Parts: sequence; C-alpha cells; structure tokens
Amino acid sequence: MLKADIAMRVVADHVRAIAFSIVDGQLPSNTGAGYVIRRILRRASRYGFTFLDQKEPFIYKLIKVLDEQMGYFFDGLRKQKDLIEKVIHEEEASFLRTLEQGLKRLDQYLEESKSNELSGDKVFELYDTYGFPTDLTELILRERGMEMNRAEYEAELNRPAYPPPVRAGLGSGCLGQLAEPVELAGLDVGNGGGAAKTGAALIAPVQYGIDCRQR
Repeated sequence: MLKADIAMRVVADHVRAIAFSIVDGQLPSNTGAGYVIRRILRRASRYGFTFLDQKEPFIYKLIKVLDEQMGYFFDGLRKQKDLIEKVIHEEEASFLRTLEQGLKRLDQYLEESKSNELSGDKVFELYDTYGFPTDLTELILRERGMEMNRAEYEAELNRPAYPPPVRAGLGSGCLGQLAEPVELAGLDVGNGGGAAKTGAALIAPVQYGIDCRQR
C-alpha cells in the first residue's frame, strides 16, 4: 500500500476520533485525555504534511464531510460543527508552524548522524528551541529504525536552569508546542491558566471561546 493511501486512512480515522471527542466535551489540551486528543490531531497533521503535501490546515475542512455522512445520526456533531472546525483549525495552524521548522532541523540531524541513535541534547534542542514535541521525534525515529539517547535527554531536562515544573512538562513532551508567541484570531491565548516562557517556547493554554479547563 502506498504511503499516501495509508496517510489518507490515518487522517480519516483520526478526524472521526477528534470530532466525537470534542462533541463529548473533551478539547485538546496539555494534560490527561485532552493531550491524547492533541497527539491524535498532531499525528494526522504530520501524515498530511509529510505524505499528502498538505502545508496548510486541512483537517478542519473534513468536518463538513463528516457532518454530511454522520450528522443525521449524531445530532451533537451537527450542533457543534462550527466549534469543532474552529478548534481543529487553530490546533492545526499552531502545530504546522512548529512542524515545518522542527522537521527541517531533524532531517539535518539525521543526515549528520553516523549511527542509529540521535543524541539526547539534539532531541532537547528540537523541543527547547523549536518547540518540537519529543514524542513526535521518537515516533519519526522509530519509523526510520532509529532511537534517541534517553539518558542524555533526561540529563538535559535535569539541568538547574529549568525549574521543576518546567522540567516536568518538558519531560512529557506536552508543553509549548508553539515556537514563538502568536496571535490566534478570535481566541484568548494566555491567561486562562497562566502562561510562561521557556527558551523560545511558549507555554500557554488556549481557550476556544469556552472554558476548556478540566470540568
């Protein structure tokens, strides 16, 4: 099966999971079930970017098709269609900015590598400088038959320059997906649960017009 065919199947499967999770009240976030949803969306976005040449947000456009096919049977999907599209669009837009920069740098590291292991300091630099999620780095390395040096990575996380709460977030790969502060039209970015900077990465909750903190 061609990689493009696999990518289309991944996107189709993932958009259903994301949409119905939002219908059920679970928005993408940096913790718990919300982070699972964010990772699913990131995976679909990365497949579209890498294998379908989708360099702009596109997954949110599929909600219209999903509504046409399943909205009659799932009333919540039809009622919340606009919210679902808005949430997915903003998540895609912010992640694609990170993805393009991070992939270029990661490809450069892999070309320079003389083994099947990527050093932990380079993995940390991808996250700290470019906001590239560590779990995504690991996924790409596995696809290429490689791995990261976790001991070196953990050593970078434990450097005194990073206070414990920030180190904890970096270790999970779940904070600061934006490489630099950005304005998200119509959305409140920042003060819903506090915002902080680490290196060049922005750590901030995103409010999608409703309270997306844990209820």
